[in-house]
Amino acid sequence: METAKRFRIEQATCTGCCDCLRVCEDHAIRKFTSELCAKCVKYCGVMKAEDLQCNQNKMCIDESVCTGCGKCVEVCRSEAVSQVV
Repeated sequence: METAKRFRIEQATCTGCCDCLRVCEDHAIRKFTSELCAKCVKYCGVMKAEDLQCNQNKMCIDESVCTGCGKCVEVCRSEAVSQVV
């Protein structure tokens, strides 16, 4: 059985634009938050990143849900998403 490709988001490069979140059909990409900031996550898909007043405006990939389709890599304008080799 073939193992699914794994991806990571480089936090230093991620601009928080949410393009990867919007294209992920597996819902494997989420906004990285602390316990104090978790309430804003539900708005990421409907608001532009620049409209969110969040200090932790970065994305992360839940590897337990990701199927490895790679759509996130294709849409990332800042090249923050890459395949883990």
